[in-house]
Amino acid sequence: MLGSCSDSKVMGPAKPAPNYFSAYAEPAWHPGGRTIAFNCTPLVRRYRNSITGRYVYVFAESLSGIWVVNLDGSHQNRLLPYHLWTPDWDSTGNSLAYELGGSIWTIAGSDSELIEVTATQITTTQSSFSPTWRRDGNALAFSVNGGPASGVYVVPRTGGAPRLVGGPGWFSPDWSPNGDSLVFITAVGSNWGVFVADSTGQGLHMLWGSPEAAVGYPRWSPDGSQIAFTGRFRNADPYQLWVMNSDGSSAHAVIPDRVLSSFCWSPDGGEIAYVRFDQSDTSLANGTIWIVNVATGSKRQLTFNTPSN
Repeated sequence: MLGSCSDSKVMGPAKPAPNYFSAYAEPAWHPGGRTIAFNCTPLVRRYRNSITGRYVYVFAESLSGIWVVNLDGSHQNRLLPYHLWTPDWDSTGNSLAYELGGSIWTIAGSDSELIEVTATQITTTQSSFSPTWRRDGNALAFSVNGGPASGVYVVPRTGGAPRLVGGPGWFSPDWSPNGDSLVFITAVGSNWGVFVADSTGQGLHMLWGSPEAAVGYPRWSPDGSQIAFTGRFRNADPYQLWVMNSDGSSAHAVIPDRVLSSFCWSPDGGEIAYVRFDQSDTSLANGTIWIVNVATGSKRQLTFNTPSN
């Protein structure tokens, strides 16, 4: 259960109590374009404590798992009874890569199912996160986020010895659509931000960042012309969804919403699905999945919190 602030006039103004949990997280748009998979622990009850004046949120862990929903919001249902972290579909939509227990796994599936018996562990190195498919589907990149082996690695889709591309301190990689480059997060000197290098780790240069930047999850658009990421330029700024050209120019926040770090591009590159999340927001729209048109900034809500009172 999580508390947040009350809107009671009797209690008087007060700083909202942080809400550190989102019912929805980590959307993954299927290449077929018809569905989005996501992690979810449904919000099943919300009520206001009559003594403290604060809202209490109750999440159903028994319903946790990876879910799927149609683009019109219909037929939302659970595929597996556990989370698949930072999921990423291959270009065919027949295999989903994800992190579980600090290792990289793949599982066969489609836009409406995941076949649990096909789950295959690809890496044995612990602290392996953020898998991303190369466009040809023959390799995965991922990051090791701690210890002397930290950095970005590439491994064949069938497993085997990973090849170190760069690090330590390189995180959350993503392949360019033509497979010759990787975008990722790291720091050089005092600047923390979004960087790019070729697939061997050479030619490192910064696209966006600052000494106060916080950055998450850079991802190339399907045609390679743009890179989206989440973050803030200064400590005082909100954490938002950004888009820039692939050379780092014209970086801008797409929407004013605060967001969680992970998101996904639509297969045609025209839209992005993200999780709207603000720790001080007590509305039921907080912690739900939204879709924004990258060119116009228009947005629509895809999933909803529907608790009892």
